[in-house]
Amino acid sequence: MIHPDAMAAATRFLSFIRLVMSFRRCRVYAALSAIAFFIAYAFGIGILAASPNPLPEDFPTPSYEVILEGPIGQVPWLIIYIDKYWMFSINLEASLAVVALTLLFSMNIAAMTYRLRHATCRRANNKAPFLAVIPSFFSVFSCCGSGLVFTLLFAVGAGGLWSGIFLPYGRLLTILAAAILALNLFLSYRDVVRIHDERENTL
Repeated sequence: MIHPDAMAAATRFLSFIRLVMSFRRCRVYAALSAIAFFIAYAFGIGILAASPNPLPEDFPTPSYEVILEGPIGQVPWLIIYIDKYWMFSINLEASLAVVALTLLFSMNIAAMTYRLRHATCRRANNKAPFLAVIPSFFSVFSCCGSGLVFTLLFAVGAGGLWSGIFLPYGRLLTILAAAILALNLFLSYRDVVRIHDERENTL
């Protein structure tokens, strides 16, 4: 059974989310940041990637396939062949990571936009959402090709970091990024509640 205090806290937090999203500017910035993050993340980790070798001439493009058999978490796996070089590849675990990170990042941007409307909140660290997502760009999923991060690391001679750290611990970096984003959103909530309480006490 859920404790009443936990229910009350969850209700207050959801009220904060509704308050933030009630402002048009916050909704617009949330939507734009979600689109920008998804594109950057897809290119960064290789969900959207170009193959160094083209597909056979008789391979139909655009086309797609869905893989349903495989280890838990790695299926279903959707592959869209955009043309002879480019493909979009995503499986279940990558989908969950993308949805969670995109939602958390966009809500952080919306909360930051809301806080900037209050002069007393401008001391808050507005770089936190952008810094928090950095670890997620070192995620490694079985469905992904060679993303920009992978390419850049090998281009600067840091391929050992990829195979030694990011490959075995990439999923932990995704969880770390999500946790930091969630914490920052909670801190934004606490900051706004504090400001509202102070204003009510001065009335």
